[in-house]
Amino acid sequence: MEAPPIEKLLADSTVPAALRQRLRLVLEARRYAADSLGLAVGATYTTYVDVGRDTLLLVLSASRRDKLREVTWTFPIVGVVPYKGFFVAERARRAGRELEAQGLDVYLRPSGAFSTLGYFSDPALLHGDEPGHDGAGRDGAARAGPQHAVRKEPNALQ
Repeated sequence: MEAPPIEKLLADSTVPAALRQRLRLVLEARRYAADSLGLAVGATYTTYVDVGRDTLLLVLSASRRDKLREVTWTFPIVGVVPYKGFFVAERARRAGRELEAQGLDVYLRPSGAFSTLGYFSDPALLHGDEPGHDGAGRDGAARAGPQHAVRKEPNALQ
C-alpha cells in the first residue's frame, strides 16, 4: 500500500474535504503530543493509507469460563499480551473456534486503530466507519456486516 505524506494530501484539492479535515486533526494531535506532552513523535502519522475496507483488524481475547483470568500470548520484542490481532478475518475466526473448543470464553472484535508502538513509523489509517469514507472496499463492494466468530460484533469482517 502506498502511504503518501499527509501534508501532500492536504494541499491536494481533489482530496475530499472531510478527509482533509480528519488528516489535519491527525497532524494537530501529533503537534500536541510533541509540544505539550513532550512525546517523541518521530515520523509516525505523517503518512496516510486508505485500507479499503470497514475493519482494519480483529482482536481476539479469551478467558476461562469460571475465572476472570485472561489467556495470554507471548511474542518476540513485545512480550506477553492478553490479546492477539489478525488482519485476515478467517484466521481470527479459526483461532477463536480453536479456543472455544478448549472450553474458553472468546471475544473477537474489530479494532478502531493499530500501532506498532513506536517500532515503525505508522501511517494514519482510514477505514469505513470514519467520516470521509464510503465504506466500500477497493472493488466497490459494500461493507461487511456482522460476522460469526464466537460472538457477533457489528462492523466485523465476514
